[in-house]
Amino acid sequence: MGALESRSADVTISIVSFNSRDFLVDCLRSTYAEHGGLEVEVIVVDNASTDGSAELIRREFPDVTLIVNEENRGFAAAHNQATRLSSGRYLFLLNPDTVLLPGSLTKLASFMDGHPEAGAAAASTWLDHGRTFRGGTHKVFNLPFILLAHTGLAEVFPNNKIFRDGWEIDRMLWQCEDWCEMELLTGESLMVRREAIDEIGLLDERFFMYLEDTDWSLRMRRAGWRLYVCVRAEVIHYVGGSSRNGVRTYEIFVNSLRHYLRKYYGLGGCLLFQVLKVIGFMIAKIVRRWRLMCGAARKERAQTIRITPETNVLVWGRYVGVDSYLVEISDGPSFIRQCGALVKGSRFSIPEEIWRRWPDGAYHWRVVPTAKCLRSGTFRARRFKRCSS
Repeated sequence: MGALESRSADVTISIVSFNSRDFLVDCLRSTYAEHGGLEVEVIVVDNASTDGSAELIRREFPDVTLIVNEENRGFAAAHNQATRLSSGRYLFLLNPDTVLLPGSLTKLASFMDGHPEAGAAAASTWLDHGRTFRGGTHKVFNLPFILLAHTGLAEVFPNNKIFRDGWEIDRMLWQCEDWCEMELLTGESLMVRREAIDEIGLLDERFFMYLEDTDWSLRMRRAGWRLYVCVRAEVIHYVGGSSRNGVRTYEIFVNSLRHYLRKYYGLGGCLLFQVLKVIGFMIAKIVRRWRLMCGAARKERAQTIRITPETNVLVWGRYVGVDSYLVEISDGPSFIRQCGALVKGSRFSIPEEIWRRWPDGAYHWRVVPTAKCLRSGTFRARRFKRCSS
């Protein structure tokens, strides 16, 4: 890291790119929007892209500091390269498949200035320009959650207390109007205080991609720093834009998960995970066969609605005394990875901008009442099948 005397910028924006050329132009343009007098430097680390990303940056954005790697070093190592070169009081990690909305950088920096206890603050992440759909997850990533979420037990017990507690975090964040304190922040739009980095160190480069932000969050909290989501700072995130180009994402995640378990729960935690993973998937297989025999699976398939571009509307029955709901959509029955929208009434139209980016297939959706007197998960999850035509 550079010496304290050499620091001159207020905010260093660090962007790691791997074959993200189609997104980079809009992302970089957004970083040059109104900054309210902040001194901003932008560093892009290109992880051996083959799509002409580096050439584009040199030609269109000469003020950007560009680092070109000869091999893909991963998310954590590349951001660390930018951090060592940076001069800002704050380091702002930004995905290349995002657009920073005007004024958001100023809002994040002002928030950090006003909250010296904050080690980091994340922006509110939208998935469409209409600000209808919000993504990101801030659930606590502890051993009980891992054992449920990443083994077959998630399918067998989707309505467990650990998941319901996570749903409460979703509901709290949706109803927050200014800022919320969190136990975990994600790294697609994350502002980190320089002093916090100096104290806890850089990102752990043994995480090639995934969970390095979870690890950083835990290390900050253990050092006494607090973590927040600054709701008024906003980015649009084209989910998957920076990791869909031939990257074996599942294998990478599994390797990161193994390292996370070993780092925080030792060999015993890793062995427990492997044992429960085998048991969980065996139980899930038995449950699926049982449900098929008793007709429950066929009944679910029969009740699965078919959604097309012309009929992309979800409808549900109202809960007595509740007029607003959180609609969440996921690619799995446990809602580990989900996005959602706050809805008045009892129907929701999936935004066309979102619709175009989703692949065909089966999705799960649920409706969560926003009334504080009711616990999330009151409504049974349903399924729909997304079809191009």
